Amino acid sequence: MIQAVSNHPGCVSIACDSWALDHGFLDHNGKSIGLPHSYLDHRTHNFFEKIRDKVPLLDIYERTSSALIPFSTLGQLFTTFHSHPEYCRTVKSFLFICDLVHDHLCGVKACEISLAGASQIFSLRDKDWDRDLIHKAGLPEGIFPPVNSAGTILGQLSPSIRQKLNIPDLQVIQSVCHDTASAIAAAPLQSRKDLVISAGTWSMMGLEVDQPVKGAKAMGLVCGTYPVPPNRLFLLRGVMGLYLLERFMKELTVNNLDEILDSASVEKPFQCLFQPDHPLFAGQGSLSSALAEWCGMTDQPIPPTPGGIVRSLLESLALCSAETVNILCELAGYCPERIVMVGGGSRNRLLNQFIANASGLAVHTGVAEAATAGNLLYQAIALGDLPGPESICEVIRKSFPEDIYAPSEPNIWENAFENYKQIGRRLSVQRKA
Repeated sequence: MIQAVSNHPGCVSIACDSWALDHGFLDHNGKSIGLPHSYLDHRTHNFFEKIRDKVPLLDIYERTSSALIPFSTLGQLFTTFHSHPEYCRTVKSFLFICDLVHDHLCGVKACEISLAGASQIFSLRDKDWDRDLIHKAGLPEGIFPPVNSAGTILGQLSPSIRQKLNIPDLQVIQSVCHDTASAIAAAPLQSRKDLVISAGTWSMMGLEVDQPVKGAKAMGLVCGTYPVPPNRLFLLRGVMGLYLLERFMKELTVNNLDEILDSASVEKPFQCLFQPDHPLFAGQGSLSSALAEWCGMTDQPIPPTPGGIVRSLLESLALCSAETVNILCELAGYCPERIVMVGGGSRNRLLNQFIANASGLAVHTGVAEAATAGNLLYQAIALGDLPGPESICEVIRKSFPEDIYAPSEPNIWENAFENYKQIGRRLSVQRKA
């Protein structure tokens, strides 16, 4: 904050966005109770088995429209309060990570709807916490903060922080607090026929819908409906992003992404296909070892060079994305005409081209720092510097040059997609056996 104000003396506001799900607790004196809780903690692995005795899983999904995942905010809260019943007495306030920051900055405890809507304890219909679900889950009902819309001015930076850091007064704004929603809010979508991908370590893929998508099929496919400003709903499905590439580059101790992509671009295509979301690749261990085990399971050769492995990684990520396009089409009831890809993953030109090839749709990129852009633009709206959300697309188009990746080699990629799906079907049969 000191550096930002020093480098940009005209700063007038500050806002925080963060990943969803994770949170912390404050006691009756406003002090933190322990460290914030993270979805990376595996304490929620048996959440489904425990909660279904109190609330059917489909009922949770129908109520909240959030993708059913064990490490959801509901899963974390359920596990925490049932493991530490004393928290029911000591916890006064529940706040998401960025809400903790806002509270520290200005002393206002509140939540923004894009984060609340991803928590699995929020009703999109009522636009409020689902009190009945909270009660059935055995959670304290009075700890949840009020829910605001994006672009709410919370207050002024506290005098103690201003004095301590020797910085001028700033307005603290609740912008778009869920980083994925912030990225989508900044995506230059031309119509509902645009499918958006917010690509990074993980990729969130989505289509705009009129109503929350419900039912056992959507629940089983781990899709959810989430609020995105201004007053939109997106059917989203999360898939593996560039986490696997990041892990492999660390193993190689390679820092030059362009160099490894140049190497991958000239390798033989489709040496090995794998399912990026398979549990084998979910850990933090050696990716090379996981790939070797995968190739043994699926009777495929291991690519002999680092460039070959990277190409196989990116091809498989693209095929996984194409599969998700089909899933979203079926559940939303319509298919997109193009893909708008934002986030850091959109810098990967080879992945962009592969997704275009695999999906048969043109991929438009340009806004790599989309979550930051969405945050800043909603600060500007809150302060009156922009007339409203309808001006965002024009600002984005004038600020970020666009690159377009047209699909090519349809026959080759269609055959690869069939092979990819066949591997999945074969593994499914093996698991059932």
